[in-house]
Amino acid sequence: MEKTDATAQPPGARAARDSPLIEPCENEARYRGAVVVLSLGFCGVFGGFQAAQGLQTSLNATLGGLNLACLYGVFTLLCLVAPPLLAGLERFVGLRLVMSLSALAYVAMVLANVIDTSGGPSAIWAVPITMNVLVGAAAPLLTCQNDYLSRCAWWAAHCAAPGGDEHRAPAAETTTRFNPSSSSPFTRPLG
Repeated sequence: MEKTDATAQPPGARAARDSPLIEPCENEARYRGAVVVLSLGFCGVFGGFQAAQGLQTSLNATLGGLNLACLYGVFTLLCLVAPPLLAGLERFVGLRLVMSLSALAYVAMVLANVIDTSGGPSAIWAVPITMNVLVGAAAPLLTCQNDYLSRCAWWAAHCAAPGGDEHRAPAAETTTRFNPSSSSPFTRPLG
């Protein structure tokens, strides 16, 4: 097996403010814990989001259709610029902050559904529409979860194992072990 440098970076990684994720460590459990936290967070966020999204057109009629049009329209446009935007954001604030702020947009959208918007069009419609536009902007950024998961698996595979380099798990094997931890149906953005 090929020996790796302890300071090596996973493919595509850049130094970022959230360096605890991209620094080598001696314990695979640290990375497995990060994946579990990510998975539980996504289950919570997307459980509420999927329910709120499913009720949009049945409860809000015209406003619901407008909300979904805004959400998916912004999402579609921002997907075109998300990769370079994510690369820049990663350098300045790190992946965990990007994921956290993006998840907060989903929470805000879910909470905006508590506002009574019955009746005809009114100024209060601006709140749920704004929150859906915000989710449309946050969704492409939240795809960095895949990079986060991959880096956790990569570093777990490269953690120092008892017995030296020849006992380290291959990165593909570790990624396979980590993947079921995050494969809940709620971990797929806008899907």
